[in-house]
Amino acid sequence: MDFVIRDFAPFDSLIQIAGRCNRNGRLSHPATVEVVDLSNEQGKRYSDMVYDDVHLQVTRQLTEEITEIEEKDILPLADRYFEMLTTKKDTGMEHLKKFARWEEDKSVKELLRGKEREKYTFLVIKQDPELKDEMTKANNIDDRWKRREAWRAIAGRITKISVSVYAKRGFDPQDIATEYLGQWILHDRFYSKDQGLVLDDDSTGEVLIL
Repeated sequence: MDFVIRDFAPFDSLIQIAGRCNRNGRLSHPATVEVVDLSNEQGKRYSDMVYDDVHLQVTRQLTEEITEIEEKDILPLADRYFEMLTTKKDTGMEHLKKFARWEEDKSVKELLRGKEREKYTFLVIKQDPELKDEMTKANNIDDRWKRREAWRAIAGRITKISVSVYAKRGFDPQDIATEYLGQWILHDRFYSKDQGLVLDDDSTGEVLIL
């Protein structure tokens, strides 16, 4: 792999991508990773839909005057990145005040690990129009062992047309899909062969493709 284009992300994620592209250790001809800043038609950055605001802000501050990073510069920049993140961390005073006032606060798990986003998987059924009928036939088999085998037989087809997303800010999968036999069937207008998942204006900040 000689050239990779990567959407903007926190610095550690960008370095991880660069490492994967150069995992074969071709020091004489390392792969080039070009970082772009993609936005949707409403001008909202895709990176803002995916990553933590603080990590993105620190990365932008760190690289605002940098146009190219060589391998020898990565380590000092990484050190600076994590130093800047440390200064941005909450001291805990906000949570202490909420505790003292008996106000609702985040759980300990969420404070330590961050809020976990729920993951959904949708089927782009127009990529395999006959699959829905096959799912119905499999589900209607009375013998549970034969039914299980029938589902196994179409499992690969289901996986092939699946799109996984993480949800946030009150996202409701029923806004873009219909549940059928335990699967979310994505409405046709929310998927484009060229763009992938396509959301309405009101939903642009709600989900992100995995």
